Amino acid sequence: MKSDPSAAGNQNVRKAEYPYTLDMLGMVFTNVQDGVILIDAEGNLIDINQEALTLHHLKAADKEYFKNNTLVFYKVYDANHQELPAGKGPLMRLLKGEAFKNIPYIIKLNEKGPEIRLSYTGIPQFGKDGTFISGILFARVTAEANTGADLAKDVFKQEEQLKELELFQQQLKDDRELLHTIIDTIPVMVTIYDKRIHSFTMNRAFEEITGWTADDIKNTNIMELAYPDPDYRAEVLEYMKSLSPGFKDITICTRDGRKVETSWANVELPDGRQVGVGIDISGRKHLENELVKARERAERDNQVQYAFIQNISHEVRTPMNSILGFTELLQKEVKQKKEIEFLNAISQNGKQLLRLIDDIIDFSQLDNNQISLQKEIIVVNNFMRRIELQMLGMQKAYKKRHLDLIIRKPENNLQIIVNTDSFRLQQVFMNLIGNALKYTEEGKVELGYEIRESKKDILFYVKDTGIGIADNDKHNVFKRFNRLHNTRSREFRGTGLGLAISKHLVNLLGGEIWFESEIGKGTTFYFSHPYKELEIMKTKPSVAIVEKSKNTNDLSLPDLHDKVILIVEDDSFSYMMMYHMLEETKALILHADSGSKAVEIFDKYRIDLVFLDIRIPEMDGYQVIQHIHESGKEVPVIAQTANALPEDKKRITEAGFDFHITKPISRDSLFSVLNRFLPVKKSTQFTGFHG
Repeated sequence: MKSDPSAAGNQNVRKAEYPYTLDMLGMVFTNVQDGVILIDAEGNLIDINQEALTLHHLKAADKEYFKNNTLVFYKVYDANHQELPAGKGPLMRLLKGEAFKNIPYIIKLNEKGPEIRLSYTGIPQFGKDGTFISGILFARVTAEANTGADLAKDVFKQEEQLKELELFQQQLKDDRELLHTIIDTIPVMVTIYDKRIHSFTMNRAFEEITGWTADDIKNTNIMELAYPDPDYRAEVLEYMKSLSPGFKDITICTRDGRKVETSWANVELPDGRQVGVGIDISGRKHLENELVKARERAERDNQVQYAFIQNISHEVRTPMNSILGFTELLQKEVKQKKEIEFLNAISQNGKQLLRLIDDIIDFSQLDNNQISLQKEIIVVNNFMRRIELQMLGMQKAYKKRHLDLIIRKPENNLQIIVNTDSFRLQQVFMNLIGNALKYTEEGKVELGYEIRESKKDILFYVKDTGIGIADNDKHNVFKRFNRLHNTRSREFRGTGLGLAISKHLVNLLGGEIWFESEIGKGTTFYFSHPYKELEIMKTKPSVAIVEKSKNTNDLSLPDLHDKVILIVEDDSFSYMMMYHMLEETKALILHADSGSKAVEIFDKYRIDLVFLDIRIPEMDGYQVIQHIHESGKEVPVIAQTANALPEDKKRITEAGFDFHITKPISRDSLFSVLNRFLPVKKSTQFTGFHG
């Protein structure tokens, strides 16, 4: 689609005319056995083929001389060598619009040139007003000694050639009409702009979609009608002039004032005409807008769902903090075997409930692509020692002490340093080890890893001698909510999310996970984790890395008789639980059930350590710690919160907390924090509060 705004009111609207197939005419012109001369209305030579040059004893250079110059013969004779008047020669007869066929002549092109015996056929072409516009002159050799039979044969041959030409012309006409019909009936807009005569042609589809007709653009430029906004019109014109490849979405204003979304492509023909092809994409645009709205609604719903799950996690962890905390306190007090079993059942099922909540949260994050990694440098050897300890604890929890636990490490003494999210890596191990213990009744569970230097990664594996996985179930292993053994006689508890979450986490960490299994013999899960060349060191790791990696969990009972600890907790049961856990330390315990109360107590007394909840009334934990920092007092502040998500932990760290413990809080976690941040100094004596 192309137009010129400067031509408004000057367009000649005409029915679409489509060009002849010039390539086919060119082939005839070049290969026909007769000479062909094309002249215009003034007798100027338009073109002459090679055969005509040969017949008239001309060279290729002569063609350029005669081209666009009046073509004349020096002398013209009839077949009996009688000189003919100027107006009786083949060229003049053709210029007069006379048609003739196979007339023999003797011609001389110049005074010294030879006499040439040729037979000429003239075909004039006329315009709509009947005036002569161009002509075709066919020439062929006619020897004087030709017999009548030869002449008859030549005449027959020329007649056959004329028939072929007429047939070819008819075919071109039919093709043109067919092309016109196709363009005018296809449901695609087609426009043709001829800048030479400022002509704009549009097909039926353009008229039906836009409403604009040929009558509308007789005195008004189509660009002003279709694009009334001058700035947008200039933008469209710039695109059209650029002839950029491909389609561009363009909004057209219709005759009835609507705006139609269309997509256009432009191409320029060799003769200078520009053809535009456009399609109506209103339906597609409407669908795209609906899809965008649907996606936005889904994202809002996901955010609401995610916020709901976060809140549920917090609300479950808060009472679970008291349940598990008081259970732990009771386990230290009761001596009866039956009561101990009851308390163990409460503890184990409470922890199982927390794992279920964690799986649901991770599942929600997977759906929203919100799982992010909090990477740090770790020493793999040290990390795996912690996994071994957790594996032993899980063996006890699953009541599988009769199983052999085997740990296999690389034979060399390499210290492997990787950049990873240790929390998420540990989560993968816990899922795989938990499954191995769960589905293994006899034999062993083996944990190991090896360095694959060729692939620059570490290959971890968890192997068991359990029930195995059937071949027809293997393709479902990493699918969500899949529980492979829920149809067996034995009930195996679980949500079916662990392996799906593990696969996603391994992929996020840059590795791959797969397995091998045989029914009745067991299963081995493998997963890889990449490392960089510089992260493998044959020497002892740097001091910073070693200190960060070594076990700093001192779980012994500290003597804090000279220390003051402030617990900021609005849940009375959680405070009561922490108070009873800490009273063995002999520290003085102060309590604040709101943010403002915490600030008041902190400003009034000398505080040695603060346990600060995040969700508290009046001032939240972040506002309280900001006040503590602004006070200038260097007091360790420990976040104790039911917000267990990685992004929560990241925000806690960024806010300046010295450490954080996640609810439910255990006695060991409290003592570990106290021994780390309140080391006992024998010389220190408690002297009371100081304002």
